[in-house]
Amino acid sequence: MWVRSWISRRQDSGFFAQLVKELHSEDMISYANFLHMSSKDYEYLLQKVEPLIRKQDTHLRLAISPSERLMLTLRFSNRR
Repeated sequence: MWVRSWISRRQDSGFFAQLVKELHSEDMISYANFLHMSSKDYEYLLQKVEPLIRKQDTHLRLAISPSERLMLTLRFSNRR
């Protein structure tokens, strides 16, 4: 199946793969500011909602991971 090259690189070089993982490994204060919660709280929340938000991969595309789905929801749901 044909797909645009930038879309196919999302898993390796997209928002979640780059920024969030770097913040988590290098700067926990910025990570907490970014999510408005600690890493521990995020992991707890993810554990609770993961079964509810997990999607299955299809033969056409890979599903967005529960962690990425939650991260984006938390980040952009408080926009004012």
